[in-house]
Formats: sequence, C-alpha cells, structure tokens
Amino acid sequence: MRASRAPTPAAAAAAACRAAAARPPRGRRQLPALPALPPPYNDLAGAPGTDPAITLLPGEALEGLGGASLALGEQTVDLPASARALTLILPADIDAVLDMYVDAGASHLDPYWARVWPAGVALADALLASRGGAAAAGATVLDLGAGVGIAGIAAALAGAASVTVTDRDPLALACARRSAAANGASIATATLDWDDAPSLASAAADVVLAADVLYEAAAAAPVAAALAALVRPGGVALVADPATRAPAVRAAFAAELARGGRLVLESWTAVDAEGGVAAAGAPGATLLLTLRAPMGAGTLSTPRWP
Repeated sequence: MRASRAPTPAAAAAAACRAAAARPPRGRRQLPALPALPPPYNDLAGAPGTDPAITLLPGEALEGLGGASLALGEQTVDLPASARALTLILPADIDAVLDMYVDAGASHLDPYWARVWPAGVALADALLASRGGAAAAGATVLDLGAGVGIAGIAAALAGAASVTVTDRDPLALACARRSAAANGASIATATLDWDDAPSLASAAADVVLAADVLYEAAAAAPVAAALAALVRPGGVALVADPATRAPAVRAAFAAELARGGRLVLESWTAVDAEGGVAAAGAPGATLLLTLRAPMGAGTLSTPRWP
C-alpha cells in the first residue's frame, strides 16, 4: 500500500479518519466507509477489525504511537502459481491501528498497510514463479509502498542481490522485518513516501516493485514520478494493479509516464486468483505491468495499455 502504505495517505482514508476523530467516542470505533474505493478495500468498512485468516501470536506486540500496544498475528498466504506460501506478521486487529491513529491525532495516516491486498499477493507469486523471478534474480530491488512487504520478501527469496522495503509508516516496516525473518529472507527497510521519492534518486534500484498503489486519483502523478526517479537506466518497475478496480487512475498514471518519458510499458499480463492467465477485464484479475527505463535515446515499440 501507500509508500512511505506505502502504500500517500489515501485521501479518502485520511478524510474519514479526520471525521472519526471529530466524533465523540462511542465504544469501539470501526473503520470508516470509503465509498470511493470498491471491494476488496471497502470490505473492511464497518467489518470486524479481526480477520479469521490471522492467528493471534500470544505475547507478541508492536509499540505504536502514543504508547499504544498493537497485538500481532500471523497469516499464511498461499501463492498458487509458484506453489509456495509466505508467513506474514501483522496487526491482529486493524481497528486497533485506526484507533491508535485517531487517538494520536495522526489523521494523515491510514491503517490499510496492516492487511495484505490481492495485487501484492499476485506480484509476490509472480516473483516466485517464472514470470517475475528472472527480473529479480541478482538485482537490487526496492519495494515502494510495501506495507508489510510481501512482494519485497518474495523478491529476496527469488534471489535478489539486495531488497529494500519502503513505506511511509515505520510500523509497517517493523512488521515487514518480522515477516522477512519468519520466511528466512534478508531485507533492509527504509521510511519513504512516494511524494518525496523524486528527490531520492540515490535510492534507485534495478527493479522497483509497486503493488496496490493506484487506488486513488491523487496517486497517479506522484507514483509515476517516484517510479521514474527510482528505476535505474535499463531497469524495470513491476507494477501490480487490480484490473477492474480503478481503470481511470491507471489511465492517468499511464498519461503521467508518457509525459515524463522516463519509463515505457514493455509488457503486461493479467492473472487470476490462482496465478493463471486471465482476460484483462476479468473480475478479480490483477494486471502485472513491466515498465522499462531505456538505457539511451531511441524509440521502443510498446504495447497498448490495458
């Protein structure tokens, strides 16, 4: 989610958190509804903060803002195309993350890094299968807006020379480090907000990963600029985006890339929840986009954007 979750606050989430902070407390807060975001993001709105897929880790907690203690849980995420599974450590109750931000007056932060989203799963699966592993093997990799770091961890396990997992929220990075250790993966972490990334060319990598980052219109320009700044000449950005969630945002992102001229679409594929090839408009499909930073001048033949 937003890059440092990653991976931007989502503007809608920030506004909703501010609204929640303005209301008098009435017992347990719920995640505010985000009408601008279709499923699966809105599935969290008004739902219990716990997820049956997450097993509580007794005695394991993360120190949050204002001295809050966030109980941690463990989630096993199956990656069908690669026949692998990853273990992730993340907050057991997403409501508790929202409560922490509201109580701390941190209305610019959102809790969505604390869950694993479909495009991140699809990108991790591709990295550990034949689709993306070759790009990561032996490369320096940066995961932008990584949340708990599923894609970056997969890149490390796929043989990357080094992986830096970034998010704007240090709590997300603390979970990413625990998750990497649970999978025997070696990663570095760095606090990074994609709004600031264009000034951080020194962090450039051979491969930049970005999953579930194009969920609001305001993200199109800064994410495009960040990727353009962070991908080394000759390198690639691997972007995973739910195919039918926000096509207008993806189109705006493509237009920003064309305006900048730094990255071009090299190839794309759509995958279903089982990791198989899908139609670009199929419900539940995820688009895997490969964006190339050419080494020098010249015109590349590029496919049509999905």
